[in-house]
Amino acid sequence: MREDYDPHYFAAEIVRVRSLGEGADGQVDEYKHRPTGRVFAIKTPTKSSGAKENIYAEGELMKMLQKDFSHRHVSRLVCFLPRFTGPRGPALVYEMAEYGNVVHYRQAWKDQQYDAGHSTTIQEAQVWKLFRDMALALDFIHKRGVLHQDIKPDNIVVARPIMTSSRSRIPLLPEFKLCDFSRGYDTFARHRKPYQWCGTMAYAPPVSERYEPLFSSDMWMLGATLQEFALGCNPMMSRRQVIAHLNRAGEPCPPHHCEAKWAEAKWSWKFAACYRPLNVPKSELQHRWDTGEMSRSHRPFSDFLNEMYKSLFDENYERRATAKQLRDSLVPEIEKYRLRA
Repeated sequence: MREDYDPHYFAAEIVRVRSLGEGADGQVDEYKHRPTGRVFAIKTPTKSSGAKENIYAEGELMKMLQKDFSHRHVSRLVCFLPRFTGPRGPALVYEMAEYGNVVHYRQAWKDQQYDAGHSTTIQEAQVWKLFRDMALALDFIHKRGVLHQDIKPDNIVVARPIMTSSRSRIPLLPEFKLCDFSRGYDTFARHRKPYQWCGTMAYAPPVSERYEPLFSSDMWMLGATLQEFALGCNPMMSRRQVIAHLNRAGEPCPPHHCEAKWAEAKWSWKFAACYRPLNVPKSELQHRWDTGEMSRSHRPFSDFLNEMYKSLFDENYERRATAKQLRDSLVPEIEKYRLRA
C-alpha cells in the first residue's frame, strides 16, 4: 500500500486521536490515516537527553529485524518519519493493537468477566498463549542477534486474533506481540557500544548477568512477565528477600527500615525479579514468597506450567531454557494440548 513506502505522503494524511502512554524515551499516540481510516501507534521522542538518538536507533533496529519479513508476534514498524511535523520528530509508525498492552488487556478481560458474572481468574490457557507467543518472538529476534533487554507486560501489545468471530468481546486467546525495542541491543553490530543491562528493575535478571549481553537475561524477564500476568503480583524481590540473599552471601546491607539507604543506586541495583511458584495456594504465595495482596479468586496453575515457567529462572544462565528450545519442544505441546479454555 502507498503509505508503507511514502513517508511524506503518510505524514500529511494523519491526525492525532489520543495519547497511548509515555516511557523514558518516547511518547506513543494514536493517529488516524484519513484516506484509509486505519489507525496507527506513533512513537516520538520525549525531551529527555538522548531520546531522539534512541528513536533513530530503534528505527534502524526494527528495519534490520524486518529486512526479510515481519514476525507475527513482533509489533510491525510500518514506516519511519525522520522529519515528522508533530511537536517532537522523528517518529516511528507502528501497527495498532486493539487491546493495548498486556496490563490493559488483563484488566479489560477481567472487567468483561466480572460484568458477565463469570470468574475473573486468569485462565491457564491465557498464560500458555502468552508463553507461546513470546517464545516465538524471542526466538525470532535472538536468531538475528538482538537482545530486547526490557521485556515486561507494558512492552507486549495485544491484538485481535486473525480468525475471530467477534469484534466486540475481548478474546481469551488474543495475539501477543513484543514491542518497544528502545533498549534493544544488536550483538551482531560491527561497532557495538559498551554493554550494561538497562531495562526495568522489577523484571531484572540477576546482577551477575547485567554486564555482558546474554540472551538468557531476556528469558529471565519473560519469566517475570509470566509471573505478573498469572499471579497479578510484582515479580521483583521484596526487600526482605534481598536482605536474606545478601546475608547468605555474607554481604553487608542497610537495616530493613532505612528507606534513604535502600533508595541509593548501590542498593537498589541489588534487586531483581525472582521466581515464585504458580502451582501453590494463595496463602503459601503470600506467607512464603512475599507476593503481597493477591486476588481472592486465585487458583493454583498446573504443575507442568510451573515446571516450564521455572526453567526460565535457572540461576545458571547456561542451563536456562532458550527461546530456540522452547520453540522446538514446548511450543508444539502448547499448540496441541494447552490452548483450551
